[in-house]
Amino acid sequence: MAHKVMHLDPQSPQQLRHLAYQYFHLFLPNFQDQQEGSIVEPITIEFSARVRQKLGLAFLFEHKIRLNLPYFMSDPCLMPYTLFHEMTHLWLYDCELDPGHTERFYKKMREF
Repeated sequence: MAHKVMHLDPQSPQQLRHLAYQYFHLFLPNFQDQQEGSIVEPITIEFSARVRQKLGLAFLFEHKIRLNLPYFMSDPCLMPYTLFHEMTHLWLYDCELDPGHTERFYKKMREF
């Protein structure tokens, strides 16, 4: 998948959030109108300084993705992969499939 997102060197959490939503909208077609189903919107993306052990978390019931603010402020290069990863969890949940790290999960991740 070719990434066509304006490069930003995030100087603030607001710029980082803007970059995350750019990637989100770029990846969204990969999760819509699929054989298994579609991701349900809206999805909230937030950054938190409290997330330190992981790069991101998907909150399935809340339809929220929380990303590691300190990490991505210092180096946003893994944000596209992390966002696609968390979107895959939400998509599987919305399709009423196992949202864990299953073979179907890894098959979807290969689209990245």
